[in-house]
Amino acid sequence: MGTNGRGWRRFLVFSELTKSRKGADYVALFTYFEFKGAIRIIFAEGPRQAVNAMTLYAVMQADLVPVGKHAATQGHTAVVQFFVNVGILADTNKEQAVILFTMLFTLTVWVFSALCLIVAALCYITFLWHYIPSSDGRLSVYCRRKVDSRLEKIVNVK
Repeated sequence: MGTNGRGWRRFLVFSELTKSRKGADYVALFTYFEFKGAIRIIFAEGPRQAVNAMTLYAVMQADLVPVGKHAATQGHTAVVQFFVNVGILADTNKEQAVILFTMLFTLTVWVFSALCLIVAALCYITFLWHYIPSSDGRLSVYCRRKVDSRLEKIVNVK
């Protein structure tokens, strides 16, 4: 990639850096990069996804949950009736159905991101107790030291 092939050379360096067989290194880098995106997940996307969740809940209570006038008809279970109600919503107003399913998709992606952040927080606590020496003190210093030592070995060999 590029005029001098710098992209390929960078890829080769990063592939050499990640050849470590120690699972702790992978977990440390995962935790470090999850924390780098934590502000975006919590403060930038969190409020929008809260509004999405409240909107989806209100629509489900009003139109989709099989109770009241939307209750299951004879021969349908509640689960089947839910999907029948979704089909009726899609047939009557396609734009609303597309918007609701887009909101549901972005909410689902955000939930996975938030779960990864929670897992990273638990891994961070474990790393503080077991892997990070007191001389490093922080995860970023630990990761920097690991990458620098690995990079030094690669440069010496190559």
